[in-house]
Amino acid sequence: MKTTKDVSVKIERVTKTFGRTVALNNVSFEVYQNEFLTLLGPSGCGKTTLLGIIAGFVKPTSGDIYIGNELVTDKQPNERKTGMVFQNYALFPHMNVYENLAFGLKLRKLGRDTIDQRIQEALKLIRLEGFEKRYPRQLSGGQQQRVALARAIVTQPDVLLLDEPLSNLDYKLRIAMRLELKRIQRILRKTTIYVTHDQSEALSMSDRIVVMDAGSVLQIGTPLEIYEHPTTRTVADFVGDANFFEARIVDLTPTKITVLTEKGARLSLLTFAGDLLHDSKIGDKISLLARPEKVVLSKDDSPKEGDEKENRVRGTILDTEYLGGTVRYYVDTKNLGIVKADMKNIPETNFQTEDQVFLEISKSDFLVLD
Repeated sequence: MKTTKDVSVKIERVTKTFGRTVALNNVSFEVYQNEFLTLLGPSGCGKTTLLGIIAGFVKPTSGDIYIGNELVTDKQPNERKTGMVFQNYALFPHMNVYENLAFGLKLRKLGRDTIDQRIQEALKLIRLEGFEKRYPRQLSGGQQQRVALARAIVTQPDVLLLDEPLSNLDYKLRIAMRLELKRIQRILRKTTIYVTHDQSEALSMSDRIVVMDAGSVLQIGTPLEIYEHPTTRTVADFVGDANFFEARIVDLTPTKITVLTEKGARLSLLTFAGDLLHDSKIGDKISLLARPEKVVLSKDDSPKEGDEKENRVRGTILDTEYLGGTVRYYVDTKNLGIVKADMKNIPETNFQTEDQVFLEISKSDFLVLD
């Protein structure tokens, strides 16, 4: 359990409006010491505005920002102990790597020996020793990104702020830089707030994720909590992929709930499929979620050994998508509609379009949404 002394950044009832547009609506949460926290959401959800408010580049309409125990709402960016990495890196093109890194240190009136020592330490950390005299135009995108990160950390901030720093990189380099950023963050043990719209980045890099939409926080949790236990359909739909079913409870036992979907499928759920089921009663309407990787397809309708014949429906393969290690199937069913299923890519057992199949979702693999 985190305590007050563990809090590195506190966002307290922050609202930001631009004219009649509400960019942030009463946002509050805490970022813990040394935590890698990601602000995740679609374009225009307010995540970059919030990062700008934490950095001091944007003034909130109301609310407060604390860094450590210090109220910094009215302080200028250079008065806050933060380091910022921008989406476009914002390196000075007329300065070489050394000069780019030294710029902020000179503003702080540090001595030449201290500046040189910090720059050499930063270049070693980002694995660009010997690049001091190169200009940004002589660097690859990944190298520019690392220099931008080094410029942020060389001033020894308490908090690192990163605004979609990988979005301009190609796919393979983006994957490599995820690992590099996490490596550097673990070494430095710096509280880091990272902005992205890429769910895979958020899931792979974060200690916790703040999911945002339309200026509000929808859910905060670990990657596992956000993916496996989304609280709303919006979160479930944005983080990962999902099949959604609207249903009505038709039977209740101490261990199982039976529901009837809008299209007439009779499904069984475990009573602990979600906290929202605790006070359920017959006749209640509920929303169900099943991730595509939880859907099992087969050509055999016989139940598994020791399993009851539940939650199996007949369907037809409507379409397929080859995804390398997996294949995405779109299965047309009479009682569940079109269901997405992700199966391991085994060529000799793969299904083809128009194949007749049986679809199964285990009663333990359904989630109930608010």
